[in-house]
Amino acid sequence: LIEAQLPDLEKDANIKLSITPAPGVERIEMNTAVNKDGTDPNSVHPVLGDINLRRALIYATPKQQIIDRLLFGKARVGSSPVSQGWAAPKGLTQESYDPKKSNELLDQAGWVKGGDGIRTKNGVRASVTITTTTGDQLRERVEQILADEYKQIGVELKISNMPSSVLLSASWSAGDPRKRGAFDLDMYSSTPAIDPHQTVNLRYHSKQIPYPGNGGNGQNYTRFKNPEADKAIDEAGSALDLEKRAAAYAKALTLLNDAAVCIWLYERSAIEAFRTNVSGYAGQVWDGITWNTEDWYMKGTAPSY
Repeated sequence: LIEAQLPDLEKDANIKLSITPAPGVERIEMNTAVNKDGTDPNSVHPVLGDINLRRALIYATPKQQIIDRLLFGKARVGSSPVSQGWAAPKGLTQESYDPKKSNELLDQAGWVKGGDGIRTKNGVRASVTITTTTGDQLRERVEQILADEYKQIGVELKISNMPSSVLLSASWSAGDPRKRGAFDLDMYSSTPAIDPHQTVNLRYHSKQIPYPGNGGNGQNYTRFKNPEADKAIDEAGSALDLEKRAAAYAKALTLLNDAAVCIWLYERSAIEAFRTNVSGYAGQVWDGITWNTEDWYMKGTAPSY
């Protein structure tokens, strides 16, 4: 079920809900390379190549407002791509909503507001385009909120969505703009497994930046590059001690947040609905609704063990 169904379900006296934290994290990724098909990963985006502008966008993103208005409070503010399990970094946060801080950062970085309220620097207009999946009403409403918020700090946000079959194809040959570097901002969700190495390594190690020279392999779509993060990811993938692995992931993800290349919007919940006479279900972070069906029963027919 999705959050938009909650108001009606909560009114039904014959329905009870189970809401469990889930590992999926909705995020916005920022392309630090030039927005160009088959981009050079070492190129610098004329707008998003400025870390102060990226940080300003993070500060201007009202995560809690989005959760309260669009998800009926049934999600948690995001701070990392690994939100659940033993590898979830303890205490890792991302900048909270503070548009005043956004304006201060942009002023200090030399982005000056023009007559239309949009900033420029060295002749470059602070204008970027966000892309998400066509027809997803929740994401489209988030885009509208962000366009309004970013305009207040002098950044123009244009919207250009496309079918999920293209945007999320994860295929160089199919034209996934994330793979090919032909985007500014993209918004989507991903879900790491219990062991997060496949996600963290594939998405944030510099060797996983897709470009023509490696046949478009890898899913480091932000083009994030940091030798210390690479080393930590490698250590996390090779260590046998779980605590050492968790510490290495925490270091890598802290460096990722320091680079301000992702906006972790929210951590989603798994929402299930049952008739009130059904008992025995227990929420589970990693498995689907049927994971413990052997324990389900109708009231008055509880099994004896």
